[in-house]
Amino acid sequence: MRTFLLFALTAQVLTGCGAAAVHSSSVQLTRADSGSLTVGEPQVLSAQVNPMQPLTASATGNTISVTFARRGQQGSVLDVDADSLRARSSTEYRYDSFATSTTLPATGAESVALADGGSLLLWTEGSMEWGHRAMAQSFGAGGTPTSAKVILSPARMDVVGAPHAATIDGHRVVATLAATEGQAFELVAVPIQVL
Repeated sequence: MRTFLLFALTAQVLTGCGAAAVHSSSVQLTRADSGSLTVGEPQVLSAQVNPMQPLTASATGNTISVTFARRGQQGSVLDVDADSLRARSSTEYRYDSFATSTTLPATGAESVALADGGSLLLWTEGSMEWGHRAMAQSFGAGGTPTSAKVILSPARMDVVGAPHAATIDGHRVVATLAATEGQAFELVAVPIQVL
């Protein structure tokens, strides 16, 4: 079964279809739950992503830098405006072992420190049969949940690997993830406001 999954995942990476990036002038946030998280609309930052290479996110000023690999090409560092999710610049990045990885991306959790001393936990959950979703939940400084679990990715997307995130001020967080809708793997960003 695991061999079949790896074969299917590799086949999708190699046969991905083209898709245009979707950008908007500003990202609209909508309340996801009665807790302290507000989640915005997911935005596609890049199409034809290679999910077999690591995805990272970091923040500097009002810029989120996302490192990822494009299908059939070397890696890229995409600098994105944290408010609008518009690309500011893109530079090449060289992975140490580009195109040699045959293991599935990690699905562990990632924690982002918040301004109040708490944290935002992001992870992926699901199954091969029903698909995988990116999730988030905020916690106070003492480790007590301050929000309900929130689904970040749309039902039409199947998330590959763990989501990654960065915050510019401890309140505004941008989650990044690799996801597929059919044949194309895409780099997706989701804005989150932690109240």
